Amino acid sequence: GFEELPPIEQNLTKPSNLRDHLLWQLQMSDFVDNERQFALLVIGNLDEKGYLDLKGGERPDGTKGTDLTIEDLAEEAGLDPEDAPEVLKIIQRFDPVGVAARDLPECLRIQAEVGGFDEIELKIIDEHLHNVERRNFGAIAKALKIELEDVYEAVQEIQKLESVPARNFAE
Repeated sequence: GFEELPPIEQNLTKPSNLRDHLLWQLQMSDFVDNERQFALLVIGNLDEKGYLDLKGGERPDGTKGTDLTIEDLAEEAGLDPEDAPEVLKIIQRFDPVGVAARDLPECLRIQAEVGGFDEIELKIIDEHLHNVERRNFGAIAKALKIELEDVYEAVQEIQKLESVPARNFAE
């Protein structure tokens, strides 16, 4: 029977954009209504890199809009603001891991936690990314009181993480 099946090209799907990919995962999740509404607001506020952008944009009259917080999104969705960080944490672990992070260190930390990175690598992400950018490994070794070789190994692992979660989802 393979002769009777349609050609494989007819079964291929077009690659989805990040928003569609996240909405599909949201449909598969077991969020209650207000958590789902909050998740929709988070997904709607992602920038082209996949980061959560809550900065107030420019209004038509040229004035700057006010910056939002995740608590503001929670209130709009009818979610208790105390629950917002937990729901956001779940969204940030959707595929791609690190999506909806608010900045690079948060994005890398989420991926490192999910990937089971060790304490040294997490500490470098939290406290020494500026030294990693400058390749100032001696300062990291001195601050963490570890061998330079251990810093090199940790940085190599950190560099494997994705800094732009939306990279594989071209619009």
